[in-house]
Amino acid sequence: MAILRHISINNFRALRVLNWAPNPGLNCLIGPGDSGKTTVLDAIDLVLGARRNINFTDADFHKLNTTAPIEILATVGDLPDSLLVLDRYGDFFRGFDVAQRQLFQEPANNLETVLTVKLTVNPDLSSEWVLFSERAIENNLERSLPWAQRELISPIKLDADSTRHLGWGRNSLLHKIGENTPDMSAALADIARQSRAAFSPQPADAFDEVLSEVKRIAENQGVDVGQLNAHLDVNGVSLNRGAISIHNYDNSPLSQLGEGSTRLLITGIQRLTSASNIMLVDEAEHGLEPFRISRLLNELGAKDAVPTKQVFLTTHSPFVLKALQSWQLMVLRKSNLLVPGSQQQVVAHSVFFLPNSPDASHVLAKCPEALLGKIIIVCEGQTEVGMLTGFDVYKMNQGHGSYEEHGVVYTNGSGDHMFARARLFKSLGYSTAIFKDSDKAQE
Repeated sequence: MAILRHISINNFRALRVLNWAPNPGLNCLIGPGDSGKTTVLDAIDLVLGARRNINFTDADFHKLNTTAPIEILATVGDLPDSLLVLDRYGDFFRGFDVAQRQLFQEPANNLETVLTVKLTVNPDLSSEWVLFSERAIENNLERSLPWAQRELISPIKLDADSTRHLGWGRNSLLHKIGENTPDMSAALADIARQSRAAFSPQPADAFDEVLSEVKRIAENQGVDVGQLNAHLDVNGVSLNRGAISIHNYDNSPLSQLGEGSTRLLITGIQRLTSASNIMLVDEAEHGLEPFRISRLLNELGAKDAVPTKQVFLTTHSPFVLKALQSWQLMVLRKSNLLVPGSQQQVVAHSVFFLPNSPDASHVLAKCPEALLGKIIIVCEGQTEVGMLTGFDVYKMNQGHGSYEEHGVVYTNGSGDHMFARARLFKSLGYSTAIFKDSDKAQE
């Protein structure tokens, strides 16, 4: 299956700079609100999506900085045979070290052969998608992927527009189920003609006043219109395949299902039909009860021993975190970095991987909500948690905001585990403190 091995994002919306080598399988991005999680998903969708054109605006540039272009580079590995044709794509092949997550400009025997797709949005809002390699630039070579090849790596995105896949409209996944695609054009054209014919016997006097006035105006203007009648417009009742959708037992369309049910259904259809193995899910918990969150995550491959899909999702739900393995979670952080040789600071984003360790698993099982805060206070035990809770209530009664309003989370460190837990949070970029007493002699 095609896998996104590396993505580089520059000057796009909330992201000034981001370089990330994601995992195969499921990648769950977490972090504070407005940290850029959704922007990452949108960037993947834009650079790899099979679209004819996209309308960009100044708002797509980081902080409206249109003096520099938007550049998104997606490097794809585990390529299908059709993208490994040396004569066609050889000048654009690059190498990727899967174990070290490192990208090289030249392919080699000990490296995976990869291709990089580059999306550039220029200050004049024009955009282009091309294959990228430094070797090709040096030789003044330029090539883009044909439409059929772009569809092989184009992500499926679960969003508010996903209901289109429950009808036979353009780009619907229903066209890919089964070997035979029904041709409905003739039947729909006949239905439109029948609708126009059925409207003709309607009482004409309902339109008489309007028709008489329009006829009078036409005659005054020297426009010969003859006898006027009100009929259904030919274009107004033209039907396309999008007018046919799946309905349930009471004849209500499945597109009226809740968003959670729609997500579950579309996920199953996608796994069955899509040529691409890449899926994007923003806020996985949206519209789902906890027990159905687990079902969606399982459908997305959260429990697969050998990944069959590469999934990128975001969440603000501790229920999602509890249902995942620690290595499937990444924390997106932004920080101000000083430009070498100057006093200028730029905003850069980094992705921190949770380790596959007992400490990380314990955090997910006991206090996953802590990972959704900005600042974490690790308490020695329940006594310290109770003290902070009481103090928080007291401050709120005095008219001050709660800890949560400021992104502060306090959590039980389970005694001797508190130091390991605090070190884990600190390694992931969280501002971390420990709250403990001194009832034990220090060694």
